[in-house]
Amino acid sequence: MWVALGSGGGIARFASDGGLEHVLAVPAPFVASLCFGGADRRDLYVTTSGNTEHPERRGTVFRERSDVPGLPVPPARV
Repeated sequence: MWVALGSGGGIARFASDGGLEHVLAVPAPFVASLCFGGADRRDLYVTTSGNTEHPERRGTVFRERSDVPGLPVPPARV
């Protein structure tokens, strides 16, 4: 499971037993959310409310390739 770390400046991947596997630093003061995309679901998109490398950009969408694909999400039913 991947989790946005909010004001922690990154995202974290946790194993099924709850152990921390990996932390990926993100150059932003606040990491808001993340999701997977791409044909193989290995494109990891991360949204932020700032960009410490380019402050004029403010909120930013970053893309990184993941070694583990995301799972498909079924459509919401209302």
